[in-house]
Amino acid sequence: MRWIGFVFCGFLSVSCVENSVVKQEKELRIEAALRSDKHLELGDLTDSIDCVLLETTDSSLLANRSYLLYGDEKDLFVRSGDLLFRFRADGRFLNKIGEVGNGPGEYELLYSVSVDPKEERLVFYVGQRRVQFWNYAGRLEKELTLSGKGEITNVQLLGQDKLVAEQRLYSDKGVETTIQLFDLSGKCVKEIPIHRDEESVNRTMMTVPLMYSREGNVKYKDIHEKSLYAFSGTDGAVEWTFELGEYAPSRELLEDVNKKETLLREFAQLVDVRESENCFYLLMVYAKTLRGMIVDKKTGAVLFSESIAMPQRGGGLKNNFIQNTAFWPTYISDQNVAYALLSVDRLSPTGKEELRTYLSPSNFPIPEDSNPVVIKAYVK
Repeated sequence: MRWIGFVFCGFLSVSCVENSVVKQEKELRIEAALRSDKHLELGDLTDSIDCVLLETTDSSLLANRSYLLYGDEKDLFVRSGDLLFRFRADGRFLNKIGEVGNGPGEYELLYSVSVDPKEERLVFYVGQRRVQFWNYAGRLEKELTLSGKGEITNVQLLGQDKLVAEQRLYSDKGVETTIQLFDLSGKCVKEIPIHRDEESVNRTMMTVPLMYSREGNVKYKDIHEKSLYAFSGTDGAVEWTFELGEYAPSRELLEDVNKKETLLREFAQLVDVRESENCFYLLMVYAKTLRGMIVDKKTGAVLFSESIAMPQRGGGLKNNFIQNTAFWPTYISDQNVAYALLSVDRLSPTGKEELRTYLSPSNFPIPEDSNPVVIKAYVK
């Protein structure tokens, strides 16, 4: 998981009760929820689950810490390192997507991916303002270079005809952050200012933003702002704000590599957001641990708040459907189906037996070196 730092500013003059979130319109103050635990199990949030065992072949073997990037009724896409692996919804392996290297049509690093199921294509951002379009079969359709000169960290497809990118311009005077909208030729058609300051910049602690798609919008969280923006057309509206109160790190603290221990010990940072229709699923770095937090959008109540292992290492909610396992969504569809991977080597003998409820008899016995199981949780 990449290091992602977020600065949250301001203070609401409202009281907090222990282990709850204070909600004011679409502003969530999550400071109090960091102070104590709130337990919840997967069955408390979901009506049921399905399990799909991903086919294991020499061509489809996934690396450790792979995660499910996207899923629907036809396809499952798993990111493993800098490649995408495409499986059918029933788990059968179809093909790889992407080429790592220095040649034409290749790339050294894969910064971000967005999926367009309507056109059956994927948009890769591979750095240096280069965007690649791959089809589902794994063929590179085109590559373009986005106009401009700033540094871009993330690119997402918006609708069928636009790209959304975060651009930063660094200088000795500070940093300027804008959201840029591009057409599919790479021409910038709109710039939306997000953040500008004149603080000194220490690029040793440079962080990356949060950007994801939900219900036709691209959601964006800047590292220096508390706002979650939603982009559906030419402009971005502030959809939610997250307040950390006394745990909000200053800009100077985030940029000072010599204060990293202080930052990890005494402050909090929001490092990931997933959302369903009714809840936010937040991952926080706090007190040198990763904390999972689930917040009800309507009431602002904390449903879950505990220190967890990284989701790629099996951390998350206790999965009471399958014994001795955990679940944390790495993707939630617009139909409120939450997806995650479950490593077979983390299953107890009882857990493997319980999988018989969900998998076909031909899957057993499951080899220890098998690809993971996809868990699909149907959120209430």
